[in-house]
Amino acid sequence: MATQTIRAADRDIPVSKLDKPFYPDDKITKGDVIEHYQAVADVILPHLARRPLALRRYPDGIDAEGFVQQDASGQSVDWLRLVDLPRRAGTGAVSHVVCDDPATLVYLANQAAIELHNCLSTVDSPDRPDRLVIDIDPPEGVEGATLRAVARPPGAVGRARQADRTAGPALAWWVILQIRRWLGQLTSRLVQSGHKRPQISYQSVECRVPVRRAQHRRGMGGR
Repeated sequence: MATQTIRAADRDIPVSKLDKPFYPDDKITKGDVIEHYQAVADVILPHLARRPLALRRYPDGIDAEGFVQQDASGQSVDWLRLVDLPRRAGTGAVSHVVCDDPATLVYLANQAAIELHNCLSTVDSPDRPDRLVIDIDPPEGVEGATLRAVARPPGAVGRARQADRTAGPALAWWVILQIRRWLGQLTSRLVQSGHKRPQISYQSVECRVPVRRAQHRRGMGGR
């Protein structure tokens, strides 16, 4: 049987088992997921480009548990862009895939990488995160319109200020205080715009001296 391929970014990407159910309840197949990734490539790639990825793969569909893959050094194609990041514990590095183009997106979809978790910093400055993610975790039954209103209250989200690097742990504590102050302002504006008082929790932040690398996101940098 001839190998099936999909053309993306001037590359012929080998694909397989396109009829395999990935979302059984909705009758969505692996081929449908790949086609969707191709359709939204122009929208999703700016969020992924230049950022190391941790993949959550579901080779047996989303009803199965799936698994997380960080190290992509064993991939079979030589054109895949990889970047090495030091392990959080121990020695050595983890080779994370970087998705900069539609060909890589199709390749990852064929690997059943349905969840693409990108780092909060870029490959150019892995020790300087340039994004802050606030995880809105609503209880069951909350409508989409309510979530959109909470996520985008008028004037609540402004541009982050740049922090200059200082000696020792001072920068880390400065960032923590700035985030807490910003979240307090966000809470006040949500209440003023008519929302019930939201519940905001803070994750603990470990501060080491010297600060060698940022703990960007759980799952990045290996174990």
